[in-house]
Amino acid sequence: MFRQKREPNPFCKPKLVKGCPKCYLCLQRQNMVSRQNSLSARFTDAPIRIEGGQIDIHPQSDGSLFVRISIQGEGRALRAHILTVPYPSALRNLVDSEDHLGLVLVERIPAGLKDVVQELEVNCLDLHGRGRVVEPGFVYLAWPSPEFGIPPKRSKSSPFAVKSSRIVRALLSNPTKRWRLSDIAAQVDLNPGNVHRGLNTLVDDGYVERDGDLYVVADPGSLLETWADVARLPTQKIVIPFQGEIGVATEQIMQDLGPGSTLSGELAAELIAPHLPAKSSQIHCSDAEAWASLEHRGEKDLKSMLSLSPPSGMISVYLSDAGTSQFGTEVSGFSVVSPAQLFVDLYRSRNRGRQAAQEVRRRLLGF
Repeated sequence: MFRQKREPNPFCKPKLVKGCPKCYLCLQRQNMVSRQNSLSARFTDAPIRIEGGQIDIHPQSDGSLFVRISIQGEGRALRAHILTVPYPSALRNLVDSEDHLGLVLVERIPAGLKDVVQELEVNCLDLHGRGRVVEPGFVYLAWPSPEFGIPPKRSKSSPFAVKSSRIVRALLSNPTKRWRLSDIAAQVDLNPGNVHRGLNTLVDDGYVERDGDLYVVADPGSLLETWADVARLPTQKIVIPFQGEIGVATEQIMQDLGPGSTLSGELAAELIAPHLPAKSSQIHCSDAEAWASLEHRGEKDLKSMLSLSPPSGMISVYLSDAGTSQFGTEVSGFSVVSPAQLFVDLYRSRNRGRQAAQEVRRRLLGF
């Protein structure tokens, strides 16, 4: 049974007609409102506990929330805005669109959002009562502990899962393009049905907007940040110590692996967006046989290295999905992953990698 295609309702005037059942544009607005209402209900249905005080949340007739936070006899009343996508770009957009932002309520506060909350000096609380509320004569600071910052588990049907992330990678390769489903399927080598499901999830979650048969990224920054936050490196990994020049050692390994290998990590960042000298490199390999052969040799190399002086650094080789190398480029003789993939790889490596990731984003991505 085929689902009937929804066309724009020519009589629908978005500012005047609420909830037009015939228009996919109205459906997208309804989905956004539904997500906001769901999160709003979670804040109002269960009392939020804070350290040394209490929070009272009252829904208003216009759908907004009125929040009163009290600590040791001192209290402040603030009008709250729901942010369904808890990532820096979404918060920046909200700040830009509101003349006075009293308080932002989010499901959780990832590390990246915490940094921007502090930078912009925005009041923000999560479902656990963690966050920041600073008003004249009133200060409440209780940032999430590490366990609260852990992103939700990624299901196999998630658009950020291994195969599905090919769709995200394609969208971010040209975030202003209006994509056809068939174009994405052809470029990322996925079944159109799988692409359709992935795009629908991204639309429902607010990352992508649909205009008839075309799809466009609503907020590239939030899409990138979400992917980086929930992505995990492949579990099959070889760590090879090396001595000497990292570029030479990495090039030799990639030559051994053959055309199924792609460079990422600090060395890739140094090649295309110099910021910090590379002390490590990452290689994605989609050839299972070549990777297995290197794994066998890698064990012998590691044993021999232990008897030598401390190595110069480490090279990590991952058995990765073939989509990881898509939308990449050639730099100084190396096959390098796409800027979006490089950002994700660097972001999840933390420490120096996080710094390099932000430099890659600033210089190569621009969102």
